[in-house]
Amino acid sequence: MSAAKKRGGEAVEIQTYALIILAVCALLAVLIYGAGFLVPLVIAVLLTSLIAAAISRLEALGLPKWMAGVCAIGVVFLANIFVAVIMYEQAAAMSLAWPKYAARFSALASEFELKAGPDIAVWVKETLAGIDFGGHISGIAGSAGSLFTNVGLIFMYCAFLLAERGFVSSKFANLVSDPAQKKEYEQKFETIARGVRRYLWVKTLTSLTTATLCYVILKYFSVDFAEFWGILIFFLNFIPNIGSAFAVFFPSMLALVQFETVLPFVQVVVLMTAVQFVVGNIVEPKYMGKSLNLSPFVVLLSLTFWGTIWGIAGMFLSVPIAASLVIICRDIPALRWLAVLMSEGGDPDASEKPEDQSKAGKARAFKFSWQSQKSKARTQEIEDLKKQLEQAHKDRL
Repeated sequence: MSAAKKRGGEAVEIQTYALIILAVCALLAVLIYGAGFLVPLVIAVLLTSLIAAAISRLEALGLPKWMAGVCAIGVVFLANIFVAVIMYEQAAAMSLAWPKYAARFSALASEFELKAGPDIAVWVKETLAGIDFGGHISGIAGSAGSLFTNVGLIFMYCAFLLAERGFVSSKFANLVSDPAQKKEYEQKFETIARGVRRYLWVKTLTSLTTATLCYVILKYFSVDFAEFWGILIFFLNFIPNIGSAFAVFFPSMLALVQFETVLPFVQVVVLMTAVQFVVGNIVEPKYMGKSLNLSPFVVLLSLTFWGTIWGIAGMFLSVPIAASLVIICRDIPALRWLAVLMSEGGDPDASEKPEDQSKAGKARAFKFSWQSQKSKARTQEIEDLKKQLEQAHKDRL
């Protein structure tokens, strides 16, 4: 009898593992074949989180909710239109100018062969020949163009998501009937949303700062297509680890083939590397801190996985998706072990520090203080007006 039970238990275990494997295969199939539907939807969710973060910051400064919403949505919409126009115009111009840069590159290779010797020159030529610079740039521009063709769909998603922003957490809470679990579900959803919003807000500001400084450097040295490179640097900085390297590499190579001397190339490389280092290693960690709490290996693995499935769009989305998974697994007891493995120091709760809560408290205190000062000023104006009226009444008597 015990042997029969044992065989029955083994059969159930085998069935369980088989179902898990089938579920994983089905999920991969949905992610791969449903990319055309899922990528715009995920981008819309993240863009909605960014708009919500901007609205919260503007409200903290004392703007009315409706005005904060109009300002945030208007800025994001105009920014997308600006990026679409610049990417379309300058990518086409770059394709036309590419033969001139290729000829200049061949001349530089010949000069290098005379100075370095044929063996080293052949190795360098073979190495660089395997890197299709024009293909990479065209691929990036093509991916950006394909995303912008869906901009109407993405903004339609954003409009409906923003309209339901106040009800999403309660919808997740209503998945269960127990009041205590409802509150717990709502808190978990708010934790996930807050972490993603914070990452997107800080990353957007630091990427914008990096792109602006690099644009100024490129414009100062009169590097061609500085606007295109500025926008590309902004987006590449969302790709962890390798994004900043490519953000320096591509415009520097153009500077190398554009100018007759090597000095502008060296100056561009040094200055842009310094900007990437200062913003990426000093400014960004200061404001982002442990808000992600992701292992560097997990970041690289997520980058590879989502980049393989969804291309360049997947690379941009890899870190927010991984960070959300850590927070979700951390709050589910059965999956907490996965959050421990994915976290940076083995502590998935490290992202929720008291200092983070104190910063939020300071923001709320600033808003309350600012509104209190306005109220006090109005009260003082009323008191002064009353005194003036009393004095005028006394003078008449």
